[in-house]
Amino acid sequence: MKNTNAFSSSTMATRLLAMVLFGTWLGVMLFRGAADGILVPFAWTEVGAIYILCGLPIAIFTWRTFGQKILQEPHAASVVLAISAALMIVFYLLFWNVVARDAPVELLTRAGMLTRIVAAIIAANGLVGACFVFIHAWFVSEDQERYQTSTTQWIFALLLLLLVPATYERARCQADAKTAFEYLSQSRLAEAAELLKHCAVLQSNGTFGGKKFDVMINELAREIEPLKLHLQSSLSPSASIGQRIERGTHLAILGRSDEAIVLLLPSAHSTEFAENNGHQLLGTLYQDRHDWDESLFHFHLAYEHWQNAPSSAYQQAGLLQALPGQALALRKLGRIEEAEATYQQLVQLAPSAENHFLLAQFYEDIQETSLATQHAQQAMLLSPAKFQTSGEALISKMKANHFGCFQLFRE
Repeated sequence: MKNTNAFSSSTMATRLLAMVLFGTWLGVMLFRGAADGILVPFAWTEVGAIYILCGLPIAIFTWRTFGQKILQEPHAASVVLAISAALMIVFYLLFWNVVARDAPVELLTRAGMLTRIVAAIIAANGLVGACFVFIHAWFVSEDQERYQTSTTQWIFALLLLLLVPATYERARCQADAKTAFEYLSQSRLAEAAELLKHCAVLQSNGTFGGKKFDVMINELAREIEPLKLHLQSSLSPSASIGQRIERGTHLAILGRSDEAIVLLLPSAHSTEFAENNGHQLLGTLYQDRHDWDESLFHFHLAYEHWQNAPSSAYQQAGLLQALPGQALALRKLGRIEEAEATYQQLVQLAPSAENHFLLAQFYEDIQETSLATQHAQQAMLLSPAKFQTSGEALISKMKANHFGCFQLFRE
């Protein structure tokens, strides 16, 4: 009974301090995680949250194991609070850092999964320690057999921390790489580069389109830098529609969508605007804002303009720019049959590897695994250097997610 009395003598002030520590730490973590930049070594706030949550069982078992020794201290609650505060501060200072978006790739890829696991254990122990001040009966008891942690429990806790975050990381990187591929097809270089940087934080040796993340990021940086320099000069009030669209394009490439929309909308009613691909640009900008109705509206205007234009290579290029955006907007609006018809029209107009892969991704989204596999294989056949890796990854993902679809395995 001596040890439990020692801990129960903790004052209300100590418990209040534990509550303040817990709340302040969570608030500060969320505030920094939402800052403009890239979170290292977790890339995304939710990735860090998953690691910490999966580290809680290990932390609980740790406090159960050593709780009895701590309870023998004269000021047990203060000792626990000090340990908890130290762990939280260490995690915040060493493992919850936001770096600038233009930081070198080497800075983003210094830490790996092992670092994230260690960080999660530190943070989880800090959180559980703060809870220990309030509800120590969850961790220790005079009935030692009741709270004795078995080897099996330790193993399962460790497997939870190793497997669940790794699975989420892989799925998140696949989704982000897929989105980056769509951004690149729309010349949204800055947004694609940012997604790839987040992927590089989680998978330093990961690949995208057959290239390593770091190589692709450096290539995009070389393309983006001249555009930043060009935008430093102001646009003349008497600038032509073509010049406004060119500047809007540069703004869109750099991810400055709102500025581009404000610049372009006053000119959107003119024929010259459509002839200079202004509607395609506005459709893409509204994609970035997830305003799918407006995006579809402008892509449809672009399609109608080029559909009625005289047949030429320039006219076909306009159609090829309008159709993917129109199909994506239809898919996002839930108009699946219309989206499928639009993607098929795109492939018929230009059966390139890129378009086959876009159609494969669409079929994968709607769980048409056989058709998705067919078009992914066609993309790999037409351009193995660019789509072999991403095509195989798409097929492997479908096999893992739809293992009951025996038709896919037979193919």
